[in-house]
Amino acid sequence: MAITDFLVFSCILTLNAFFCASETALTGASEAAARSRADSGSRRGKLLLKLLADRPRVVTALLIGQNIAGAVLAVYSSRVIDDTLGAQLSPVLSALLAVAVSILLLLVFGEVIPKTLAVRFATPWALFFSGPVFFTTLVFWPVTAVLGVASNGILRLVGKHEEGATVSVDEIQTIAKMGQEMGVIDSMEMEIVQKASVLNETKVRDIMVPRTDIHAIPARLTLAELRQAFKRDLFSRTPVYLGDLDDIIGVLNFKELLRLSPQDEARFKLQDYLHPALFVPEAMSVGVLLTKMRERRTHMAIVIDEYGGTSGLVTFEDIVEVLVGRVEDEYDVTAKLIERRENGLWEVDGRLTLEELEETLGVTLGESEKEGVTTAAGLALKAFGKIPAEGDATTFNKLSLKVTRMRDQRVRRLELRCIEECPAETEGRVEVSDHPLSDESAIMPLPRPQPPTSGSQP
Repeated sequence: MAITDFLVFSCILTLNAFFCASETALTGASEAAARSRADSGSRRGKLLLKLLADRPRVVTALLIGQNIAGAVLAVYSSRVIDDTLGAQLSPVLSALLAVAVSILLLLVFGEVIPKTLAVRFATPWALFFSGPVFFTTLVFWPVTAVLGVASNGILRLVGKHEEGATVSVDEIQTIAKMGQEMGVIDSMEMEIVQKASVLNETKVRDIMVPRTDIHAIPARLTLAELRQAFKRDLFSRTPVYLGDLDDIIGVLNFKELLRLSPQDEARFKLQDYLHPALFVPEAMSVGVLLTKMRERRTHMAIVIDEYGGTSGLVTFEDIVEVLVGRVEDEYDVTAKLIERRENGLWEVDGRLTLEELEETLGVTLGESEKEGVTTAAGLALKAFGKIPAEGDATTFNKLSLKVTRMRDQRVRRLELRCIEECPAETEGRVEVSDHPLSDESAIMPLPRPQPPTSGSQP
């Protein structure tokens, strides 16, 4: 084989490798990375974004180039073999040998090696060769246009219509898991992604502040009384009601009261400073609620039950806590909701969620035990089957419960013991505390005397 033949083979294989690798790279290229490069002023980044926006047509052009290169290689291989071994081989054997050589060369040098490299370096490859790929699309534009019309017509005949790309929740979680395994996403970011991906499956009732814990003010209060209420409760926003919580007429922002001039104070009317309240049903998903809060530009929503009564309240901070956990500001008073005592005894606040209870103790409650229950107080009510009195005790599945404090028909505090030793005790994950939960923490955190300038009702 002459040096000329070697050069021709090398050029054909190089072109085929370019088409194959570019097709693979464009399929796996990161649009986010391309957009980032484009935003920083990169011409290749902008060109790659243009190619990704019309990916089907670009891939079609590359496939055309790939097939042309393969056909040319087969024809040229046949000619070289005829010139070299034509006298010794029959026409059939010569053709078969040409096909075998073409396939071998294309697979190794035109397919396997280029595509392997393109998969590993998809985005860098796509960025580097964005210019030649764009030129290829221009060269084959007439052919791709005809093929596009023909393929779309066939797809319409068989009932296949173009649909927008969709990504399922499982795909998002899988991608995030792959990122964590590669070290791109840390454990905290992974947890946020997992929680955010199921935001539409979480209901408002699961994160709301219950009606009994809502801090609201009656519309009859004077300006001085309003300011005193805000100083006492330390909430920058609070609902305002007429008769009771089922008749909420709006939301008051404390910062607006701070900016009142003496003239404004003299003619102050509460109704002039009320913002319309956003009312949402208990069954609404948190994802939909977040969208509505953004549309209404509000940080608070009043939750309504199926009978039209107020059942709770949700703030933007509550939604953030779904993703990142408990968020505390300088006015929050930390209150431990569960403490470990001696001899396997646990002191539990009634507001502790079942999720936190299971996580702390290392136990798993059955679905039947948790059905219709979200807090330790609810678990106690389900275990007793009635409203218990202080000192009442019972067993419930794996737990022994004793009510130690009641207030206004609510289970404020209880003692809990695992019938079988809790995993948290055997693993030593929680230290024993000698200090009981304070009465205040069992009811509500005590506020500090300074008024806030920002924040919202938890």
